[in-house]
Amino acid sequence: MLTAQFLHQGAHALVLDVKRISHLWAKVLPTVTHRGNIAGIHDALVHLADELKRRNELPDDDLADVSRQIVAIDSTNGTLRQLARYWETFRQKDDPTTSPAVTALEEAHWTGRSARVHVILDGRPQTSVLGAAAHELFATVILARFTA
Repeated sequence: MLTAQFLHQGAHALVLDVKRISHLWAKVLPTVTHRGNIAGIHDALVHLADELKRRNELPDDDLADVSRQIVAIDSTNGTLRQLARYWETFRQKDDPTTSPAVTALEEAHWTGRSARVHVILDGRPQTSVLGAAAHELFATVILARFTA
């Protein structure tokens, strides 16, 4: 619902749906990028890091004209674990031990709001993957329970 409300107000969304079935509604919307496989999720988050850097370098006047970007991650714990495993299969000797996708997500938590990028996580991420500091960055925790 939060993502839909942001979309209604002109935002763009990046929906990361590792189950590939939780957010099928998002696939048909023109302002939504939907990624379901772990390789696509990894690449989308790495691209997000570049977009954050670009947005943070814009003057405040120019940033006001940039649409909000919502990053909605379904099954956060499972997605982060799969990203870590995915990175381990491709990581070279000199590469960082932490997945660049996970690093990009951490960066979105730290600098996202100033760049008009907002992260919505389904589930509370385990500190073993995202890091303990990320828990301090959540502005709002919403408790909800629903059925199909």
